[in-house]
Amino acid sequence: MRVLIMFIFLISFVFADIKNVKLPYDLSKLNLTKIQKQKLKKAIINYRKKLNSLHTKEEIIEYKVQKEFLKDFEYRNLLKEKIEVKKKLIENEFEFLKQLHTILNKTQRKKFIKQLKEWEIE
Repeated sequence: MRVLIMFIFLISFVFADIKNVKLPYDLSKLNLTKIQKQKLKKAIINYRKKLNSLHTKEEIIEYKVQKEFLKDFEYRNLLKEKIEVKKKLIENEFEFLKQLHTILNKTQRKKFIKQLKEWEIE
């Protein structure tokens, strides 16, 4: 059931319109130009698509763990899968931050860095 819900959630982002993407509150306070907003919205959409896909994979692995736990628990393959997904989640986050770095100017980066600790895009 969770997998189905995650799949539906993921599909909704595939058909998302870039005009309907709202910037997180802390990014909207950076006085972005129109071009910056467009680039940032595209980056957010791509980030969210990858994030949702990886979360779906994570859910599938959790389901496999539950199934395997009832049998002879062979965790090594599942551990490798889980580590790989976590690694991709981290890579995705840093790829997004890299894109954000190229979009923002030096002043905007200084403002953003103050909020980076609490910042998370959903």
